[in-house]
Amino acid sequence: NAGPNIEFKGTGTDAYPSMQILNYSHDDQSINFDVYYDGAWKSSDAGSNFQIVKRSDKFWIAYDSGIAAGSAPTFNTALLIDTAGRVGIGTATPATTLHVDGDSGITLEEGGATTRKLIITPPLSSTSGIIQTNGTSNGLLIKSSSGGNQLFLKDDGKVGIGTAAPASSLAVVGAADSGIRLYKSDGTTVIAKIEGT
Repeated sequence: NAGPNIEFKGTGTDAYPSMQILNYSHDDQSINFDVYYDGAWKSSDAGSNFQIVKRSDKFWIAYDSGIAAGSAPTFNTALLIDTAGRVGIGTATPATTLHVDGDSGITLEEGGATTRKLIITPPLSSTSGIIQTNGTSNGLLIKSSSGGNQLFLKDDGKVGIGTAAPASSLAVVGAADSGIRLYKSDGTTVIAKIEGT
Protein backbone atom coordinates (compact mmCIF):
# COMPACT_ATOMS: atom_id res chain seq x y z
CA ASN A 1 0.00 0.00 0.00
CA ALA A 2 3.04 2.26 -0.09
CA GLY A 3 3.74 1.86 -3.80
CA PRO A 4 7.10 0.60 -5.14
CA ASN A 5 9.74 1.68 -2.62
CA ILE A 6 13.17 0.94 -1.22
CA GLU A 7 13.74 1.22 2.51
CA PHE A 8 17.06 1.50 4.34
CA LYS A 9 17.58 0.73 8.01
CA GLY A 10 20.57 1.64 10.12
CA THR A 11 20.73 -1.83 11.71
CA GLY A 12 18.97 -5.14 11.29
CA THR A 13 16.99 -4.49 14.45
CA ASP A 14 15.83 -0.98 13.51
CA ALA A 15 12.07 -0.68 13.98
CA TYR A 16 11.80 2.19 11.49
CA PRO A 17 13.52 2.92 8.18
CA SER A 18 16.09 5.70 8.28
CA MET A 19 15.55 6.41 4.58
CA GLN A 20 12.95 5.54 1.96
CA ILE A 21 12.85 6.03 -1.81
CA LEU A 22 9.17 6.02 -2.76
CA ASN A 23 7.91 5.75 -6.35
CA TYR A 24 4.21 5.88 -5.51
CA SER A 25 2.98 6.80 -8.99
CA HIS A 26 3.51 9.25 -11.83
CA ASP A 27 3.79 12.74 -10.39
CA ASP A 28 4.25 11.34 -6.89
CA GLN A 29 7.83 10.38 -6.02
CA SER A 30 9.93 11.19 -2.99
CA ILE A 31 13.19 10.57 -1.19
CA ASN A 32 12.51 10.55 2.54
CA PHE A 33 14.95 10.95 5.42
CA ASP A 34 13.82 9.66 8.84
CA VAL A 35 10.26 9.65 7.58
CA TYR A 36 8.44 6.97 5.57
CA TYR A 37 5.10 6.06 3.99
CA ASP A 38 3.31 2.75 4.59
CA GLY A 39 -0.24 3.86 3.85
CA ALA A 40 0.27 6.93 6.02
CA TRP A 41 3.24 9.20 6.63
CA LYS A 42 5.18 8.37 9.79
CA SER A 43 8.25 9.74 11.51
CA SER A 44 11.32 7.54 12.02
CA ASP A 45 13.11 9.92 14.36
CA ALA A 46 11.97 12.54 16.86
CA GLY A 47 14.90 14.80 16.01
CA SER A 48 14.01 15.75 12.43
CA ASN A 49 12.26 14.58 9.26
CA PHE A 50 13.07 15.72 5.72
CA GLN A 51 11.85 14.82 2.24
CA ILE A 52 12.55 15.74 -1.38
CA VAL A 53 9.31 15.44 -3.33
CA LYS A 54 7.87 15.68 -6.83
CA ARG A 55 4.08 15.76 -6.48
CA SER A 56 1.07 17.63 -7.92
CA ASP A 57 3.32 19.09 -10.64
CA LYS A 58 5.55 20.71 -8.03
CA PHE A 59 9.02 19.96 -6.72
CA TRP A 60 9.83 20.75 -3.13
CA ILE A 61 11.84 20.13 0.01
CA ALA A 62 9.79 19.70 3.18
CA TYR A 63 10.61 19.21 6.85
CA ASP A 64 9.25 18.61 10.34
CA SER A 65 10.80 17.98 13.76
CA GLY A 66 9.94 16.84 17.25
CA ILE A 67 7.64 14.04 16.01
CA ALA A 68 7.95 10.76 17.90
CA ALA A 69 8.92 7.70 15.84
CA GLY A 70 5.79 6.06 14.46
CA SER A 71 3.71 9.26 14.76
CA ALA A 72 2.41 11.36 11.87
CA PRO A 73 4.48 14.40 10.82
CA THR A 74 3.03 17.64 9.49
CA PHE A 75 5.30 18.70 6.67
CA ASN A 76 6.36 22.32 6.28
CA THR A 77 7.47 23.70 2.93
CA ALA A 78 11.10 24.82 2.96
CA LEU A 79 11.58 25.27 -0.81
CA LEU A 80 9.18 24.74 -3.72
CA ILE A 81 9.36 25.13 -7.51
CA ASP A 82 6.21 25.08 -9.66
CA THR A 83 5.82 24.46 -13.40
CA ALA A 84 5.83 28.21 -14.11
CA GLY A 85 9.36 28.41 -12.67
CA ARG A 86 8.24 30.30 -9.58
CA VAL A 87 10.21 29.56 -6.40
CA GLY A 88 8.60 29.57 -2.99
CA ILE A 89 10.50 29.64 0.28
CA GLY A 90 8.17 28.90 3.18
CA THR A 91 5.16 28.78 0.86
CA ALA A 92 3.63 26.08 -1.38
CA THR A 93 1.88 28.69 -3.58
CA PRO A 94 4.45 31.19 -4.86
CA ALA A 95 2.78 34.19 -6.49
CA THR A 96 5.93 35.74 -7.99
CA THR A 97 9.25 34.54 -9.45
CA LEU A 98 10.64 34.42 -5.89
CA HIS A 99 8.13 34.38 -3.03
CA VAL A 100 9.40 34.24 0.55
CA ASP A 101 6.89 33.65 3.35
CA GLY A 102 8.02 33.73 6.97
CA ASP A 103 8.08 35.78 10.14
CA SER A 104 11.83 36.27 10.55
CA GLY A 105 12.69 38.42 7.53
CA ILE A 106 15.30 38.03 4.79
CA THR A 107 19.05 38.50 5.20
CA LEU A 108 21.49 38.91 2.31
CA GLU A 109 25.02 38.67 3.62
CA GLU A 110 28.48 38.90 2.11
CA GLY A 111 31.09 36.99 4.05
CA GLY A 112 34.74 37.82 4.41
CA ALA A 113 36.86 40.15 6.52
CA THR A 114 33.94 42.54 7.05
CA THR A 115 30.28 41.68 7.46
CA ARG A 116 27.96 43.33 4.97
CA LYS A 117 24.24 42.68 5.31
CA LEU A 118 20.96 43.75 3.79
CA ILE A 119 18.11 42.80 6.10
CA ILE A 120 14.45 43.01 5.09
CA THR A 121 12.14 42.57 8.06
CA PRO A 122 8.44 41.65 7.97
CA PRO A 123 5.84 44.43 8.40
CA LEU A 124 4.63 45.14 11.92
CA SER A 125 0.99 45.13 10.81
CA SER A 126 -1.16 43.72 8.01
CA THR A 127 -0.01 46.32 5.47
CA SER A 128 2.52 45.62 2.72
CA GLY A 129 5.49 47.61 1.51
CA ILE A 130 6.45 47.92 -2.15
CA ILE A 131 9.79 48.76 -3.78
CA GLN A 132 9.21 49.20 -7.50
CA THR A 133 11.14 50.48 -10.49
CA ASN A 134 9.14 52.97 -12.52
CA GLY A 135 10.07 52.75 -16.19
CA THR A 136 7.85 55.66 -17.23
CA SER A 137 9.45 58.10 -14.78
CA ASN A 138 12.88 56.40 -14.71
CA GLY A 139 13.32 55.91 -11.00
CA LEU A 140 12.71 53.87 -7.87
CA LEU A 141 9.41 54.08 -5.99
CA ILE A 142 9.05 53.13 -2.31
CA LYS A 143 5.53 53.02 -0.90
CA SER A 144 2.96 51.07 1.08
CA SER A 145 0.51 48.84 -0.81
CA SER A 146 -2.36 51.29 -0.21
CA GLY A 147 -0.34 54.49 -0.65
CA GLY A 148 0.42 56.58 -3.70
CA ASN A 149 3.80 57.99 -4.72
CA GLN A 150 5.27 58.18 -1.22
CA LEU A 151 9.01 58.37 -1.98
CA PHE A 152 10.45 58.49 -5.50
CA LEU A 153 14.17 58.51 -6.37
CA LYS A 154 14.61 59.68 -9.96
CA ASP A 155 17.58 58.55 -12.05
CA ASP A 156 18.80 62.15 -12.41
CA GLY A 157 19.18 62.54 -8.64
CA LYS A 158 15.90 64.33 -7.98
CA VAL A 159 13.76 63.15 -5.05
CA GLY A 160 9.99 63.27 -4.97
CA ILE A 161 7.75 62.89 -1.92
CA GLY A 162 4.17 62.41 -3.00
CA THR A 163 5.14 62.66 -6.67
CA ALA A 164 6.85 60.49 -9.29
CA ALA A 165 7.79 63.55 -11.37
CA PRO A 166 10.00 65.79 -9.21
CA ALA A 167 10.99 68.94 -11.14
CA SER A 168 13.58 70.09 -8.57
CA SER A 169 16.19 68.48 -6.34
CA LEU A 170 13.48 67.89 -3.74
CA ALA A 171 9.80 68.10 -4.63
CA VAL A 172 7.13 67.59 -2.00
CA VAL A 173 3.52 67.24 -3.08
CA GLY A 174 0.74 66.84 -0.52
CA ALA A 175 -2.62 68.12 0.60
CA ALA A 176 -3.03 71.89 0.56
CA ASP A 177 -2.96 72.15 4.35
CA SER A 178 -0.26 69.55 5.07
CA GLY A 179 2.84 71.75 5.03
CA ILE A 180 6.42 70.77 5.90
CA ARG A 181 7.90 70.80 9.41
CA LEU A 182 11.42 70.15 10.74
CA TYR A 183 11.67 68.91 14.33
CA LYS A 184 14.40 68.75 16.94
CA SER A 185 15.62 65.33 18.09
CA ASP A 186 12.81 65.19 20.68
CA GLY A 187 10.35 64.79 17.83
CA THR A 188 7.97 67.46 19.15
CA THR A 189 9.77 70.83 19.01
CA VAL A 190 9.36 72.51 15.61
CA ILE A 191 12.46 74.40 14.44
CA ALA A 192 11.23 75.32 10.94
CA LYS A 193 8.01 75.01 8.99
CA ILE A 194 6.47 75.79 5.65
CA GLU A 195 2.69 75.91 5.99
CA GLY A 196 0.32 74.99 3.20
CA THR A 197 -2.12 77.53 1.84
